[in-house]
Amino acid sequence: MINRLPLLFPCRFVGYITLRILFFISVSSVHAQIDTEFWFAAPEVSQHGTSFFDRPILFRITTYDLPATVTISQPANANGMPVQTINIAANSTQSVDVTPWIDSIENKPPDVVLNYGIQISSTALISVYYDVVSGGGVSSGSNPEAFGLKGRNALGTDFMIPSQNYLRNFDIYTPTPYNSFDIVATEDNTSVTITPSGNITGHAAGTPFTIMLNKGQTYSATATSQLPANHLPGSQVTSDKPVAITVKDDLVRGQPYGGCSDLAGDQIVPVPLLGTEYIAMRGLLNSPYDQLFITATQNGTTITHNGTLVATINRGETYQQAVASPSSYIQTSAPVSVWQISGVGCEVGACQLPQIRCTGSSSVSYIKATDKELYLNLLVKDGSQGDFLLNGAGGVITAGQFTAVPNTSGQWYTAQILLPAASYPPGSMINVANTSSLFHLGALDASSGGTSYGYFSNFDIVKAEAAAAATHLCTGDTIQLLANTVSGVSYQWYGPGGFSSGQQNPAIPNTTLAHSGNYTLVMELPGCSSDTDAIHIQMEETPAVDLGSDLSVCADTLLLRALPYLNVVYEWSTGSTADSTLVTQTGNYWLKVTRNGCMDTDTVWVELKEPVIVDLGPDTGVCDLDTPYVLTSVQPAGTQYLWSNGMFLPEMAVTRTGDYWLEATRNGCTDSDTIQVQIVQSPYVYIGEDTTICEQFPAMIGDEIPGAAYTWSTGAHSAYIEVSVTGEYHVTVNLNGCMVSDTIHITAAPPPDIDLGEDRGICEEQTILLDAGYGGNGRYQWNTGDTAAVYAALSAGIYSVHVTTEYGCVGADTVMLSFVPLPEVVLGTDTTVCEETPLTLSARHMNADTLRWSDGSTGSELLIRTGGMYIATGMNDCGVGADTILVQDIFCDIWMPNAFTPNGDGVNDVFRVLGNVGRLEGFGLSIYNRWGERVYATIDKWQGWNGMYKGVHAQLGTYVYMLEYSIKGKPYRQQNSFHLIR
Repeated sequence: MINRLPLLFPCRFVGYITLRILFFISVSSVHAQIDTEFWFAAPEVSQHGTSFFDRPILFRITTYDLPATVTISQPANANGMPVQTINIAANSTQSVDVTPWIDSIENKPPDVVLNYGIQISSTALISVYYDVVSGGGVSSGSNPEAFGLKGRNALGTDFMIPSQNYLRNFDIYTPTPYNSFDIVATEDNTSVTITPSGNITGHAAGTPFTIMLNKGQTYSATATSQLPANHLPGSQVTSDKPVAITVKDDLVRGQPYGGCSDLAGDQIVPVPLLGTEYIAMRGLLNSPYDQLFITATQNGTTITHNGTLVATINRGETYQQAVASPSSYIQTSAPVSVWQISGVGCEVGACQLPQIRCTGSSSVSYIKATDKELYLNLLVKDGSQGDFLLNGAGGVITAGQFTAVPNTSGQWYTAQILLPAASYPPGSMINVANTSSLFHLGALDASSGGTSYGYFSNFDIVKAEAAAAATHLCTGDTIQLLANTVSGVSYQWYGPGGFSSGQQNPAIPNTTLAHSGNYTLVMELPGCSSDTDAIHIQMEETPAVDLGSDLSVCADTLLLRALPYLNVVYEWSTGSTADSTLVTQTGNYWLKVTRNGCMDTDTVWVELKEPVIVDLGPDTGVCDLDTPYVLTSVQPAGTQYLWSNGMFLPEMAVTRTGDYWLEATRNGCTDSDTIQVQIVQSPYVYIGEDTTICEQFPAMIGDEIPGAAYTWSTGAHSAYIEVSVTGEYHVTVNLNGCMVSDTIHITAAPPPDIDLGEDRGICEEQTILLDAGYGGNGRYQWNTGDTAAVYAALSAGIYSVHVTTEYGCVGADTVMLSFVPLPEVVLGTDTTVCEETPLTLSARHMNADTLRWSDGSTGSELLIRTGGMYIATGMNDCGVGADTILVQDIFCDIWMPNAFTPNGDGVNDVFRVLGNVGRLEGFGLSIYNRWGERVYATIDKWQGWNGMYKGVHAQLGTYVYMLEYSIKGKPYRQQNSFHLIR
């Protein structure tokens, strides 16, 4: 968060004589053109041979309260411009000449994804503009332009392209100049959809298309004609990730004003930063004066100019409106983009205007870099006309210079302020501020050889920006809250523990941990919605360090220890970073404890004196002494000794049970030790013979001797230990200093590995032998009651066995035998197949692992083309099952009716063969009644039965026909039933 936000050149247009004015615009309310990150797509500018209209090109960078390290790079272009790193002092400017890489910076050709995007990052707030100096660097360049980079205000996912469709691009230059918009992506895998309003290179007007861009990649959408009607206002760009867009109008010819030509351009803002209220101030152009180009973002948008409804347009349409004198008030029913052509004489410039509702700046600063006169266009709300300061002084900009904007009910006023060149020579610092209100500022160069025009005030609405002098503090510190300065707003802070303040920058002294938390800032500008921001303050408890009083100790080393804290950094004078340090010599020692930036220190003096160490060893038992047991403690020369028996020698002889002590003193350091000596009889220990155990069931080994101490080879110190693995086990018994030992070898037998195999199937009348044998002597117990190693299973079921070895180890296993039935196969009823017509036979089968047909093929279906007998056989581990189907060949170009009505009506009176009867050979047709009597027969393929039998009408009912014939010598036979009805 910041308190001062300068703005710099949102757009700039210069004619034949170049004007250089470097703007440092300080706006406390919002992020405008000041930021720490900028993205830019540089447009192609016509070079026109040695006129060098397109070069040199530079980035003009301005710092503010802090110095900055600035990095200029092309993230997608490893072979383009090398990374430029510049260190700039606070409140300074620096220009970076990037002309050597112009061919990988300007975006050409159009309709190609390029890697030419520019990213500018800074360690502190800066403002940046891209300057086309023109003319090879001489001051009289004919096509200069400065493109203001708007930082985060330039980024968005929804853009309505502004431009003009009034003036053409002058086509006498080479390369030919065009209107275009250039897009740069800020993230990888960005999907961008473009709907051009006019024909562009590679794409027709009104037809959406989508391109994919990675971080730093660019795309230039360029008009195909210089005519005003073919310019691109109302083109639409949407994306799924933020992009930035530059609009360029190269060598625009001001024909209605006198025919001058200029480069025009601007980095535009996305749709969310557009509004419904705009005020345009008329410049110094010849007749027909300044023009506005209003582009709608929604259908049915009404446009009111100075209180009069002048048009209703739809999304993407553009309406042209002349600027009234001295100003025009534009109101719309939905957000629009407003593009203004202004200038001096015939020299024109163009720029996107900021919407006026709840936008603007409190202070604007710049350095005047030329000897030209300059006009400042000021727009402010009523009541604040007299509150302007110029370089901190009043009286230069006065209320009397302002004129009310028509049809705003006196709410808005404008003024055009002349800054004479004689009073403001090159290098003059100019600051415009208003003490009571936000305002908008535009600059218009009044020189006769060229025009520069642009708006430098904030495009975004007023936003609250909560900050603090520091966000991580230590208990006892003062919290200094900071809010951005905006003229005319009210401030209200809220925070932990009920904190509330109406000050802009309140301070909270004598803080504690309870002051940690979020501090919320609410800023309200009259007539605008309030805005809220918050900042988190983290309080950290300052760790207390106390190393105590100075020390004099009898020791070779001393461990200095601090109070333990979580998440702290310890720094000792010894170099240690732990919560303690080992002191090895006399001296001063200090400790610094830091936690999250909170720090405390302490120092202690330590004197180390060589210690006296008396060690007579552990209490001991002496076994059956024949000679005295000698106690001794060897000390350096100069040591004084005192034994418990009053002796002053280094040694003492012991002949009977008792407690004995020694005290030794040297250089003021004393130590003592006591030992108990007991004269005892030697003990006897026996832990058994070597043996074998089961490793599943640990065994206890050992021997208990009252009053003795035990040390096992396992490290145990009990009389008995539990063992379960093979090995040598050794025990030493100490009874009052008398020590004896014994050893035993333990073999640990493993449990039996019983495996009855995998669960499996068992067929009817099958016997499966289950073998539980493990190779040793043991006992077997099956769940069937059997006790043999092998069990013969005759039926399905679950079988389990437990096996106990000769060492008591136990193993078990279980197997499940499932009954497997014989397979079943069903092919269905016999059927027919037409000659050379495929027929699929399907076999339903149960319990079959495989299915095989009589022709050797497998699978549940068989494709046939001829009749015959077909067999499908299913198989599993327990046997086979099969089924047979008879398929008759028939000639399908003929057919038989399934009923006929011999009633003499001339319709269906005869039962006979129908279809392609002429191909039939060797013909024979017989018809039988339900009792098997043949009621009709013929060998004439053209004849049929008329329903008469033995001279009378045959009975109604079902009859069977038998048809025999051949086709090209191949015999066929078919039969079926039919009905006789009347």
